[in-house]
Amino acid sequence: MITLDWTILAAGIVFLFTLWALNKLLFKPLLDVLDQRRSLTVETREETSRKTEYREALFQEYLEKIKREKQKGYQLAEAVRKETMEERRRRISGARSEAESLMNRAKAEVDKEVESVKQELKGDAEEMAEIIANRVLEK
Repeated sequence: MITLDWTILAAGIVFLFTLWALNKLLFKPLLDVLDQRRSLTVETREETSRKTEYREALFQEYLEKIKREKQKGYQLAEAVRKETMEERRRRISGARSEAESLMNRAKAEVDKEVESVKQELKGDAEEMAEIIANRVLEK
């Protein structure tokens, strides 16, 4: 059977001293290192998360800027196309007006020439009729 004597007390004191020494020399420094690593890991993850969110926001902003600039480019191209089409329409309209004017002048000149030729032919016809009439009468 176990008797209670001074060795149990000595073993208890050695046990408590060993527990205190292990706590002071091993457990506490180890737990401190683990806490530091844990907090460093958490901070690093948080920083990484913040940086990732920031980069995502920048990326989205760049995408939006690109989209806006493309839209501006399309609008500018459309404006240039409309302006070009309007200029083309004006030029075609001007060319048609000028062609119509030229046609009217040419028609007037042709009509004038036709009238002149008619008058000349009428004069020549009268002269020929007189010549023919004189030859018929002479015979």
